[in-house]
Amino acid sequence: MAAAGFAISFAMLHSAAQSAADIHVALIARFAGFFGLLVWVMARGIDIKPAFAIWPTLLFMGVLDVGGMIAVTMAGSYTRPGFAAVTSSCFGLVTILLAWRLLGEKLTRAQGFGAVMVFAGIATLGLAAVR
Repeated sequence: MAAAGFAISFAMLHSAAQSAADIHVALIARFAGFFGLLVWVMARGIDIKPAFAIWPTLLFMGVLDVGGMIAVTMAGSYTRPGFAAVTSSCFGLVTILLAWRLLGEKLTRAQGFGAVMVFAGIATLGLAAVR
């Protein structure tokens, strides 16, 4: 479901970005998502007070998320927008690498090799686009 939601959200963003400014479309999408989540949290009665203790980190994560969404939305107007979709789908890998580096999570040799292969594949796509 997450993969389908990811694909549908990018398809809708790219479609909307063809008739409006990329940045505005991405910001509207993120604000709508934020307020939808806020309504869900309030309806479920989830206590958000613990989040206030780490608000700078959450704000930084939000800025990175919105920046990434804007970048992917803007990439839809380039000649090969598929490259942006492939690259942005690697967010899970970046999360794993950050957890390994910053949180001390275990990363096996095979997992490290897989991460290197993913980034090598993206570099190959980038080089192929230049030619």
